[in-house]
Amino acid sequence: MRCLIHRMARARGMTDYEFISKHDSYQLSEQIAFEAIDPTPDLNWHFGQLDSILARLLGDGKKKWTPQDFMQGKKVVKLREQSPGEQMAIFGAIAAASQNR
Repeated sequence: MRCLIHRMARARGMTDYEFISKHDSYQLSEQIAFEAIDPTPDLNWHFGQLDSILARLLGDGKKKWTPQDFMQGKKVVKLREQSPGEQMAIFGAIAAASQNR
């Protein structure tokens, strides 16, 4: 949660303390629920994809480049499908947060 608060504060040009003092627990709960559904994209992954596409287009075709080839020190975790139970739990968390308003 601390990283999420830091990321949101930085995006708004605030310090962590300023962000926390200007937002209540409801707003933080909403953001946490949203982050569970739609996480912030990993820019290293996106640039790795771009680099691999460029390497394939400009290369000699002997190697099939992947985004991992351009991501130093990053272990790429493949996303898995969410089960219907997990989807309902996330939906329930969002519904509960909106009712506690």
